[in-house]
Amino acid sequence: MVENASNLLTKKLEWGRLASYLEQSTRYIYYDKKDSAGRYRYYQPAYFKPAVAKRYKKDIDRIFDLYSELVHNLAKYLEQNSKTPKDERDGAWKGAIRAQACDAARPVLPVATTSTVGIFASDKPWRVLSCTCRAIYCLRPT
Repeated sequence: MVENASNLLTKKLEWGRLASYLEQSTRYIYYDKKDSAGRYRYYQPAYFKPAVAKRYKKDIDRIFDLYSELVHNLAKYLEQNSKTPKDERDGAWKGAIRAQACDAARPVLPVATTSTVGIFASDKPWRVLSCTCRAIYCLRPT
């Protein structure tokens, strides 16, 4: 399991398709909830200089604010314009509305958005993944 992996890292981990992956999907859940520290779910590189880190946080937070406004307005629009009779709007219907709104709004989310990825594999894919991760680590800025 890889927790707090950026969207970019999840794509890199899943690229070889050597294993089975279970990822929190931006298609089905709102990504506008903040954590206990009041932060949205995104990766911020530790090597950023203070001025860059401040600007990065401001810009990414603004993107998440826009996403939040967009996804909730889309859900409200879909709900108000649904042809489903009101007496048939159950939990599954609400989930489908949320999923449609999340799917439409997710391209707005930055590549730094984090999620959790479960990885199920035999021995060989784990060795390949380990080599890939070490190579990525060696290429990082210092």
